[in-house]
Amino acid sequence: SVLSVYPNPASESLSITLNIKEVDNLKIDLVSITGQTIATLVNEKVDQGYITKSYNLNDFSLQSGIYLVKVSLGKSISVKKLQITK
Repeated sequence: SVLSVYPNPASESLSITLNIKEVDNLKIDLVSITGQTIATLVNEKVDQGYITKSYNLNDFSLQSGIYLVKVSLGKSISVKKLQITK
């Protein structure tokens, strides 16, 4: 799957776009740089095609810094760095 996280750096909103090749289970976690899961953004079965999920970062009480967006799709895992600026 092709993963896009934008804007990056982000301050208030975040969008995650994926190109899903086949029906599978999708889980997206927002993870601290130390590996602690801050929030599970998505945990659902998804259909093939492009999907975009948008989030208000103010909902998560995040400090400025580096975070990871961890995307698990079936057995594959992708990780993108995300910089939060407040």
